[in-house]
Amino acid sequence: MTIADTALGRLQGQTVLGCRVWKGIPFAAAPVGALRFRAPRPPSPWSGVRAAVEFGPACPQALGTRGRPRTLPPKYSEDCLYLNVWAPARSDGPWPVALWLYGGAFVAGSSNPYDPTHLVSTGELIVVTANYRTGPFGCVNFAALPGGEAHECNVGLRDQIAALEWIRDHIAAFGGDPQRVTIMGESAGSVSVALLLQCGAALGLFHRAIMASGTPTLIHDREMSERLAREYAQLLGIGAQPWPALQALPSEALLRAQQRIAARYPHTIPAAPWFDGALLPASPQASLDTVSAAVPLLAGRTRDETRTFEILPGPPSLPMTRAQVGALIRDQLGEAAEQHILQAYPTGRRGDRQISTDATFSLPTLHFAARHSAHSPTWLYRFDAAHPLFGAMHGIDLLYLWNFRGLLAFLARGGALKGRRAALAGRYRAAWCEFIRSGTPGEDWPPYDTHTRMTRLFDLTDRVLSDPDRAHREPWAGCDVCTGISRAHAPAPRGK
Repeated sequence: MTIADTALGRLQGQTVLGCRVWKGIPFAAAPVGALRFRAPRPPSPWSGVRAAVEFGPACPQALGTRGRPRTLPPKYSEDCLYLNVWAPARSDGPWPVALWLYGGAFVAGSSNPYDPTHLVSTGELIVVTANYRTGPFGCVNFAALPGGEAHECNVGLRDQIAALEWIRDHIAAFGGDPQRVTIMGESAGSVSVALLLQCGAALGLFHRAIMASGTPTLIHDREMSERLAREYAQLLGIGAQPWPALQALPSEALLRAQQRIAARYPHTIPAAPWFDGALLPASPQASLDTVSAAVPLLAGRTRDETRTFEILPGPPSLPMTRAQVGALIRDQLGEAAEQHILQAYPTGRRGDRQISTDATFSLPTLHFAARHSAHSPTWLYRFDAAHPLFGAMHGIDLLYLWNFRGLLAFLARGGALKGRRAALAGRYRAAWCEFIRSGTPGEDWPPYDTHTRMTRLFDLTDRVLSDPDRAHREPWAGCDVCTGISRAHAPAPRGK
């Protein structure tokens, strides 16, 4: 049966590739009008049977500093808080549930391109993919502007919590088990998972977590969030009492301002969650001191993360060179640490790529896993399978985990998903599915701890090694640098 009888109303889904699928389910009220930039509110019930066979729109978005923002319905709309449910064809459950949080640097992305039919049909689990507000609609601290005192902070993250609350309240109608929920994400989605692990409002809503290429070191501190909010207000020309004007501005104007912010502030993203002291810890240091939720954790990253950001057009959103990373280390950890750490990396392009990857992705992931392993089962991996030209770049693992097809996927992966690549995809997917089902990725993968530091390397031939990143891990001495700290590195505006 593809009728789901929820407490909000009945939903008519469809059968796709042997799975039961429901698309475009509203999990919160539309964040438009008086709800713009506010926390999500519960959705309204409906009468009769609601068709759930088409995706809901994505949040309006713009990548980089140029190009026309994507705002036109039906594909894009601020009324974007919809989720999709994929369940096994068999209705005998209850099945474990995974909520996927997509990446896109908190300025772009959508749940709609992710097809989990192969995970659901082979993994015997339910996958939920949910939209959340990105860019100025969910990840700019407009509450810091005059008149915003009563407004909620970090509403994009609150969207994700609302999706988890929907799962708690309604997933049983689809055959899911609300007591076996895994949150999982890549890039900005992985950062979100890490933040939810530190968020009191999310405790109890999930029971396992998977982080792929992203930690809280990539978000903003409160000072940076307030600084950028003032920049947005200035660019938008909304004056001393900005809130009525903010509520009325067209979405394209907000996205144009985001693009200008991105050009002014390279090496950090122009919209991101921030340490607010309310929903999240108050500062990067408070985040380090916060004990994450006591749930099993699977954490990983790719070997050559920042290679992707070398390829993307426009100013880089991360520090990409030895000099840029060195300045970040000096500002946050001191000159002695800068000298000690830089000595571990060769000069030249290869060294730049390695230190940039380590500073922004690899070492923060290792350090997060180490802290988490002190109280909960933790597994760590590195994805080494490389594109023949671009290496094991940021996001390449998604082309093995998800069912992306066609020429673009072929080119981005560097070949067809056949032979040894197909076998790697099978192993990678199997580990994720087993973790979602049981809380462990398999008996052949020992957990991570600070004594053995066992790490699985996913490649055309997998290996499990003890402390494979030791040569670069030790000079950092467990310290991280944060790319979104205003006092440390944010440049003065480059002009209007």
